[in-house]
Amino acid sequence: MPLLTPDTVYFKDIQSTYLKPGESRNYKFNAVFRGVVNIKVLCDSPIIVGIAASKPEKHVIKGSKEFNYQVEPDTEIYVSIQCKKGLFAKPANTTIAIEMLAPKRVIEFYTKVKNVLSMISEAQEFYEVHKRTIRELLDDSVSVWHLLGEEARQVVKDLVLTVKKLDGDLAEKEYESIKYD
Repeated sequence: MPLLTPDTVYFKDIQSTYLKPGESRNYKFNAVFRGVVNIKVLCDSPIIVGIAASKPEKHVIKGSKEFNYQVEPDTEIYVSIQCKKGLFAKPANTTIAIEMLAPKRVIEFYTKVKNVLSMISEAQEFYEVHKRTIRELLDDSVSVWHLLGEEARQVVKDLVLTVKKLDGDLAEKEYESIKYD
């Protein structure tokens, strides 16, 4: 199996806020795939940043700082920012940018599975036409299964159940046509 390096951004979010002295904000993100999370914090006055990802960290930042984490599927990432308190504390303009990266092959696989599942749900004839391609797609799931989160795994499981159901229906139809001919 080739080395799957996280090289494709599948989630990007930028949150900008104005914090008064002592005010805080909390953000929560969920990593869908195994990969890398990059968090960049920018501010014009000192703030306290707490990040809980693969390891918890707390820093006082003025200016900008970037954090990088290796994450497993379904890891919850919490980011807390708080403006400093005190007599000489000033309000802070803050921006948090978060990027989640995963291997391109995994993201493409997940997208294909979601699309195929929606196509089969809308038109079952699609399965008949693309049966071999769908089987190959399900065979590929073995190589990327350990990189998928619970949400992505559930989509694959739904596709497998749908394919089994359609194969069962087809087998019954073939049996009935043989039985009555």
